[in-house]
Amino acid sequence: MLKIDPDEAVYVISVVSKLTGVPPKTLRLYDEKGILSPKRTPKNQRLYSQRDVEKLRYLVYLSNLKHVNIAGLQEIIRILEYVPPEIREELMQEAETEIENIDNEHNQ
Repeated sequence: MLKIDPDEAVYVISVVSKLTGVPPKTLRLYDEKGILSPKRTPKNQRLYSQRDVEKLRYLVYLSNLKHVNIAGLQEIIRILEYVPPEIREELMQEAETEIENIDNEHNQ
């Protein structure tokens, strides 16, 4: 099985939109505001990594479930830069677990 480095930018914006349910317009806004900064091809096309997708899922959690606005997301992302990677991963995992629990409650 092919293993892709989680930091390698491989997903175009339309794929990321389908994977996360975030409209391309919102992805562009997050890029403009510095909330999520994908890599760029020589022709300026946005390319996202698996780590970007995971970060985006965390942003969706904060935005949709915790009602954090754009300014709040910017501040949280800025603060997370100072948090050790293992703690960031733990926060994102807790968010994924909460999302799964909510999904399970709605599917019952």
